[in-house]
Amino acid sequence: MNKSLKKKSSCHLHVRSTVRESTLSPSLPPGMHPECTAILELVGTSLLAYGRKEHGGRRNTMRKFRKLNQLQRYIECVKVKVRPHLKKETKYQSTQQREELALRVEELRAVSNSKNVRRICQNDISVDEFRRCFEKTNTPVILYGEPHWKRTNSISQSSPALVRLTRFLMLFKDEYLECGEDGDGYSIEIKLKNFLIYTRRFNDRFPLYIFDGSVPHWRDAQRKRIMVKNLFDPPKFFKQDYMAYLGKEDRPPWKWLLIGPKNSGTALHVDPLGTSAWNRLLFGEKIWLLFPPETPAELLQSTQPGSYCEETCDWMISICPRTQCNSWPQKYKPLLSFQFPGDVMFVPSGWWHLVLNVKTSVAVTQNFVSQENFPLVWEKTCKEKPDLAEMWSKALLKHGQTHLTAFQSGFHFN
Repeated sequence: MNKSLKKKSSCHLHVRSTVRESTLSPSLPPGMHPECTAILELVGTSLLAYGRKEHGGRRNTMRKFRKLNQLQRYIECVKVKVRPHLKKETKYQSTQQREELALRVEELRAVSNSKNVRRICQNDISVDEFRRCFEKTNTPVILYGEPHWKRTNSISQSSPALVRLTRFLMLFKDEYLECGEDGDGYSIEIKLKNFLIYTRRFNDRFPLYIFDGSVPHWRDAQRKRIMVKNLFDPPKFFKQDYMAYLGKEDRPPWKWLLIGPKNSGTALHVDPLGTSAWNRLLFGEKIWLLFPPETPAELLQSTQPGSYCEETCDWMISICPRTQCNSWPQKYKPLLSFQFPGDVMFVPSGWWHLVLNVKTSVAVTQNFVSQENFPLVWEKTCKEKPDLAEMWSKALLKHGQTHLTAFQSGFHFN
């Protein structure tokens, strides 16, 4: 039984002719990135147009607000299902929490130069050099195309990548994307255009976050297929992926589309099975905190009873200050980095990482297995998922990948 939350047709927001702009454009959250504002104005505002221009007036205005009220009730239902432990509305809204989080971000921005992840221009390093300097040493790095202060802040002067992203949002605005799971592990989905409106009109303490794994494997309309292929095309440094020899139906989820409003993010975690990952930011701004693989998990947990530190924003407020103190073990000190549009973050296997969207952001990410991290991934897969290891070994043998050292050493699975 599919328990994915689907919005009834009576609540869908249909595009109609525009009415007065002053009645349709709600105020944007403060501090929204100019690129993000331009895209959301292009996509979101058109979806807020309900009345007919030649027949505007009170009747059509009331119809618009009824639909917005229906959307608000729907969003509240989604939030409760995604986070059943936060049923009270007061736990979603907190001005003090937002101010504390903004202060924490500015504090990290002030010290980011001394504790930053190294930044390398993609044109200044070869694939072999990247593997030797960063993959083999298991070192995080950000690969950029051009300095972020030289990038455009206007949709009219935007780069081809930003134009493609805008077209992607317009093409997929009526598709349902996953924004979480309910208590039984079933996915909760929301229509993209509704989510874009949510990013403009809501200011939650624990914002919803689209983390969708279905869009990267789109197989319907050819135009959408091509758009998705271009969007998820991996950088040249990450073309090698031994897990790709598995069929897509057998392989665990490995690539996702990420869309989140300000203050949303990904809680502290380690990528599964020892895989590495890359994350390309399409627009917006993110802050990354990365802890060495040997960092004890209990050191990163909250000691306060009743704390919701599995939420990114609460972790940043409650625990992050401890990591900047002199009492924090030096060998477990986190690396810090701000990510800007066009930046590709490389997260090596085993590294703890937490990501906060400083501004409304869109990104794509993928886990992969290269020659450097294959021994660790193979060992973990044999121990944790022996059935998957058996299928993977057959796929590697079929494609002649018997030269891998770990594969030759003979890790056994049941």
